[in-house]
Amino acid sequence: MTTGLAVAAFVVAVCAALVSTIGYARTRARLSVLERRLRALDGELHDDVRRALEQTRDEARAAGREARRAARAAGVPEDPPRVLFEPLTGRLVRVAAFGAGFRRAARRFTRDDGSRALTGRR
Repeated sequence: MTTGLAVAAFVVAVCAALVSTIGYARTRARLSVLERRLRALDGELHDDVRRALEQTRDEARAAGREARRAARAAGVPEDPPRVLFEPLTGRLVRVAAFGAGFRRAARRFTRDDGSRALTGRR
């Protein structure tokens, strides 16, 4: 009786292992197919969206050029710069930024102790 029970338990264990292995293999195969399909779909979608964005950008630029040409032909003056004195302020901003960066770098290189400089960022 004990030997029969052990054999039955062994057969049940082998069957369970076999069913689990087959289920795992099928699930893994299905997942790999789904992953391939997803990658292909993602690639197609990415390419389509990129092409559509590039086309939209090109069309927007062409429309802007045509609008400027039409405005010039109609005698409408050019729009003023977005920021008043933009050409001048651009140079001043660059000079101020360079000066601030230079001042911070000079402080770092000329301090005697090894501590960090007292700057706004940490």
